[in-house]
Parts: sequence; structure tokens; C-alpha cells
Amino acid sequence: MMTLKEQFKFFIIPYHSGIFNLFMHALSGFTHYIAFSEKNVSLILAAFILEEIGHGYDYFCKFDKTNKKRWIEIIPLKIVLCTIFVIVMMWIFNWF
Repeated sequence: MMTLKEQFKFFIIPYHSGIFNLFMHALSGFTHYIAFSEKNVSLILAAFILEEIGHGYDYFCKFDKTNKKRWIEIIPLKIVLCTIFVIVMMWIFNWF
């Protein structure tokens, strides 16, 4: 089991590496901006799906057995960070 510090370290570097993954995150960032601007929940979900496509590509095509285990271990951290991201973005774009 990884410590919280190790999880953050893995989340920042190996989890978000590779050209395809970075491209999918850039595309999802643009989609998030439009979605939060227009207050469109379905576009927010679509943006998260784009991000997960990039993560899935890394998981299935690039990671070895050790990184696949770490990938699974950071899922709770990712859920917490995504929730915080959505709340902050909703506040920035005046959803409340």
C-alpha cells in the first residue's frame, strides 16, 4: 500500500505522462471550460470520459505490472481530487 505522499507523486508524474494522455487532458480541459461556462453537466461528464480514455491508454498500453497496481491504489485519491475540482470550478463559474 502506498502512502499518501507516494500516491500524489504517482498521480502527478507517471499517471499523467505520455503524448496521448496529455492530448486527451488538453482536449478535456477545453471541454471542461465550455461545460462550466454553459453550465452543461453532460459536457462535464464527457470531459471526464476523455481524461479517462487517456488514463486507460496508459494502463493498458504503457504500464508494467507494478504501475498497474499503483494505478488501482490511487483511485480513491482521484475521486477526491475530481470532486474538489468540480466544486471549485462550479464556484469559479458562479453555479452557486
